[in-house]
Amino acid sequence: MKRRRLRHLWLLLGLSGTLFGIAFRLGWIQVVDTPAWAAKADNVWVADQDLPAKRGAILDRNGRVLATTAVAYNVILHTKPDEFPDIPTVNEATVAQLAPLVHMTPQDIDKVVSAAGEWTELRPGGMRLDEDVARKIQSLRLAGVFLTETTKRVYPGGSLAAHVIGFTNVDTGEGQAGVELQYNDILKGRPGHARYLKDRNGDPLPFGREQIQPPVDGKNVVLTIDSAIQAIVERELDRLMADAHPQSATAIVADPRTGEILALANRPTFDPNAYWTSTSNVLDRNIAISDPFEPGSTFKLVTLTAALAEHKVNLNDTFRSGRIVVQGVPIHDWNWSGFGTITFRQAVVRSSNVGFVILGQRVGAEKLYEYIDRFGFNSRTGIDLPGESGAQLFDPATIRPIDLATTSFGQGIAVTPIQQVAEVMAVANGGQLLRPHVLKEVVDPRTSKVLRQQGTDVIRDGVAPPDVLDTVRQVMEDVVRLDETKAAYIPGYHVAGKTGTAQIPLPNHTGYYSDRYRTSFIGFAPENDPQVLIYVTAEAPKVAVQFGNTVASPVAKRILEQVLPYLGVAPDPSDLAANRPKAAPAPAGTSGPDFVQVPSVEGQDSRQAEQTLKSAGLKAWLTGKSGPVARQWPAPGAAVPKGAGVVLQTPVRDDGKIVVPDATGLTMRDMADLCAVLGLKLNASGDGWATSQDVTPGKAVPAGAALRVTFQGRPPGS
Repeated sequence: MKRRRLRHLWLLLGLSGTLFGIAFRLGWIQVVDTPAWAAKADNVWVADQDLPAKRGAILDRNGRVLATTAVAYNVILHTKPDEFPDIPTVNEATVAQLAPLVHMTPQDIDKVVSAAGEWTELRPGGMRLDEDVARKIQSLRLAGVFLTETTKRVYPGGSLAAHVIGFTNVDTGEGQAGVELQYNDILKGRPGHARYLKDRNGDPLPFGREQIQPPVDGKNVVLTIDSAIQAIVERELDRLMADAHPQSATAIVADPRTGEILALANRPTFDPNAYWTSTSNVLDRNIAISDPFEPGSTFKLVTLTAALAEHKVNLNDTFRSGRIVVQGVPIHDWNWSGFGTITFRQAVVRSSNVGFVILGQRVGAEKLYEYIDRFGFNSRTGIDLPGESGAQLFDPATIRPIDLATTSFGQGIAVTPIQQVAEVMAVANGGQLLRPHVLKEVVDPRTSKVLRQQGTDVIRDGVAPPDVLDTVRQVMEDVVRLDETKAAYIPGYHVAGKTGTAQIPLPNHTGYYSDRYRTSFIGFAPENDPQVLIYVTAEAPKVAVQFGNTVASPVAKRILEQVLPYLGVAPDPSDLAANRPKAAPAPAGTSGPDFVQVPSVEGQDSRQAEQTLKSAGLKAWLTGKSGPVARQWPAPGAAVPKGAGVVLQTPVRDDGKIVVPDATGLTMRDMADLCAVLGLKLNASGDGWATSQDVTPGKAVPAGAALRVTFQGRPPGS
């Protein structure tokens, strides 16, 4: 009995201790552990959700949408029945039906499935699909295929202005290039946040407490770009790529009065809707602002301005062109032989390197570099696009005479296209160095209120005296007006411009390619009231004659012919009436009984080509021996006088010699082009059309031999 009582006592004590422990723990939880347990309860019953902000749109100056955000859908695949055995998984039939809708092969989808866990996103084709594609997928009720709603960035114009607009990261939505990156903080807005009580399925409780911080949507960015002008530029660049096949090309159209960029395009380009299909070299390389290169003769405008402003030249003074030696290095004019004794005004028109070496020497390194700095080449322009590079110039403190000489005509240094645009804008507008820009304004999409407006930003005023820049503009108009090919001339519009043809340096900078040139044209119109500036450049075009005048100028002309009327710039009636009949350099027009169209003979055997040309009333000149015709000059379709010669590029003669053509009736520019094709040096005298030559037509001479041709003011027989 005693032993039983003792057991009961111990049991009672144990129960009492247990009850005391429970009571103590409950008290501890209620008093001490309340925050921790509350947090655990929150994890079960409280949900936190980010509320994304809508990214602002990018618009052109006329309100056309260039970039916007739209609803999209992601494809989610259930691939293995691990935790959810009741949900169907993808199968062979699913893959076969899904593949064409997401632009993937069945094999690509199989790779995604085999590498995935139970659930996976179908990348890349199944991400951010348009609503119509999502509906098609949904209507098929494919096993193991689910759709989740998201958003995506849409670029309605495709590749239109791609290097200006840029693109956003397909996963994060953050800007990665162009305006999307430059103004990312303005466009992306600020995300919101929601906190609410949820049920076991994660749905909000109907009467639960909730805290919501609403998102702030991004603002709209309006650009200075005009979509119509941009489309013109892109179309003409595509034509240039198809005709001349350069490695790259760039065109910029700007308003020289404000610094606004109206169009900017590069080739190669990309589609920001599918940027991942392009290489980083295309995505990250905005040639217009990031690629400094040797400009060639377009840079001569700096030297000309410096010489005039410092009173180092009278444009009517004369000099002997052709060749000049600096530090033992011979420097030649582009045609090697020069143009005889000419004025410095003619030196600009004919782009004489020798003339500009003389001007550079007269100005001196210190003063020339002062004007290089005034025109902004010692710093970046500050254009509001990411990735801008600066120029590469000689140090004026240690510059050698030969470096000064080459700088004077735009070789040995490197500048970017946008720097040249800023320079020539200053010439056009009378001396204001402006910061080029692509932002016009920032607008609140809800209220349409303008929150920020980008005005004209003057970096420097008075780059050169107004009368000096007046003279430079007039000489630039002479360059275009007096060009016998009329490559950039538009009757009535007083186009002013300058071409450039620069050798491309070898990768190790030990010299230059013998067959690769950077061709360019920069100019504006009208000369007396510049409203539009145009710049075009092409790198290493695959054509027989790589001159700025033959490659870049025609592109600039076609762009201006469309842009000037579009902007309402009226032609000068008196100039239009006076010059329209003289648009062609030939004396009797380009049609009628005295002219014929050159037939295409490329690919034919030279004997067959000779017969084809003979039937058309033309003569054939072979560059080498008989054989297949690789190229011809003039090009097929060109209008030439009856009896003119057509040069046929054929296999090299066994002795390496070249057959001399008949120059009769050709202009000096045409003859220079022809000699460049053949590999001959032209020694020209006089002006106008060829009347005689010192080597008999048909004679074979060594490559590089000189051909002296006399020109006179009227063509033979006129």
